[in-house]
Amino acid sequence: MLLLIDFSFFKSPWLATIIISMLPIFELKGSIPVGMSKTLWNEYALNFYEAFLCAMIGTIIITPILILIITPILNYLKRTKLLKGLAQKVENKIKENSLKNSRSTLIKQYFALFLFVAIPLPLTGVYMGCAIASFLKLNFWLSCLCVIIGNFISGVVITILSYFCGDFSLLIVLAFTILLVLILLFNHYKKKKLNNQNGDV
Repeated sequence: MLLLIDFSFFKSPWLATIIISMLPIFELKGSIPVGMSKTLWNEYALNFYEAFLCAMIGTIIITPILILIITPILNYLKRTKLLKGLAQKVENKIKENSLKNSRSTLIKQYFALFLFVAIPLPLTGVYMGCAIASFLKLNFWLSCLCVIIGNFISGVVITILSYFCGDFSLLIVLAFTILLVLILLFNHYKKKKLNNQNGDV
């Protein structure tokens, strides 16, 4: 089977699964199918509980770090000429998701954060969950707990999918990633075209 990305340069499926789970977009949803892929690793492919464990280790490591640094990083990037626009768009997306929960009670905010991360879809994982928690200035430890438990639920769903679908689940993840990139590019083009039209009026 021809794959678009070769993850075998990591040499070890254990290391690959942990590292990929710490990357944006891919996160746990991409790392579990990679770790279990027999096409990539042959007989060295991880079984379902090994892949799940490695993915959880990676996300548990990155969660508290993200909550602490994601807002300062965005604030810094907004002051740079090169990445100012990108940082502003990322912050607007975070605000968009955060404002949906900002009027809720505190308990509902934490539950919404857990539920948001638990849904195994693109842009609903650890990175966006941590960004929302940071933006809303929620309690650090409770936010970590909600994100990790939510990610655990998401990981269970992805592991079951990978177990029954085999390498087909990896292709699903890649297809979702490509689709996400195309949607983001289309939205960027649409907004840019709309701004140009407004400027000509």
